[in-house]
Amino acid sequence: MRSYWSGTMTVGLLAIPVKLYGATKSHDSKFKKVHKTCLTPVKQVLHCEHCESDIPFSDTTRGHEVVKGQFVEITDAELENLPLPSSGGIVLDGFADAKILPNLQREKTVYIGPDKGGQKAYAVLKEAMKRKGVVAVGKVAIRDREHLVAIEPTDEALTLTQVYYPDEISPAREIPDLPPQDAASPREVDMAEQVIGILPLENRLEDYKDGAQEALDKILEAKATGQPLPVVQTRAPMSADDLLTQLRKTLEGRK
Repeated sequence: MRSYWSGTMTVGLLAIPVKLYGATKSHDSKFKKVHKTCLTPVKQVLHCEHCESDIPFSDTTRGHEVVKGQFVEITDAELENLPLPSSGGIVLDGFADAKILPNLQREKTVYIGPDKGGQKAYAVLKEAMKRKGVVAVGKVAIRDREHLVAIEPTDEALTLTQVYYPDEISPAREIPDLPPQDAASPREVDMAEQVIGILPLENRLEDYKDGAQEALDKILEAKATGQPLPVVQTRAPMSADDLLTQLRKTLEGRK
């Protein structure tokens, strides 16, 4: 496993050299843009309207529009050296109960590993946090963003979760057509509770696979070999009027 960032994690007077590693991988298929007529890959052309010419990617830079049509350049070096206390390291402000972090606020989780000379302090911190059942909260500056982060222990390693700032989360009340709290009748809720009670999860999370990826693989194989495409099976949507009927049928089917 290769790291993509290294720095120092500090909490109080304790400083631990660490590295960050990706904890997940994507199953997304890789597609290329091709010419629809001949299925030949196409190239993206960068065109400068001012110079009226196509330019190579090496002639581009990062710009920020300060007023309409006027830009200032922001270099990689300037982004990497923003005047922030968290630049170059993970700065932890303190510890809190593990329940402090709502699921909605979690953005992305990665592994933290010790760098050279940090194994002992890393192990001590991880075990102490496990015993206390706490998470550590702080900040880290990576590239052009200062991330709010939560550090959590697992049996094997520490993890770092990038957390959305509170003002980045849209309030649920903005959801259109959200039903009022008393929209569900007691009878419907009672029946739904019975359905929940007879439908315990029998699969382990490890048993789940990306069905969309498997379906796409079958389509690609059929196209490559000239076979008929798999038939798409759809489920008719349930109307709101059928709610009690569907709940009742679910209960009857499990008896």
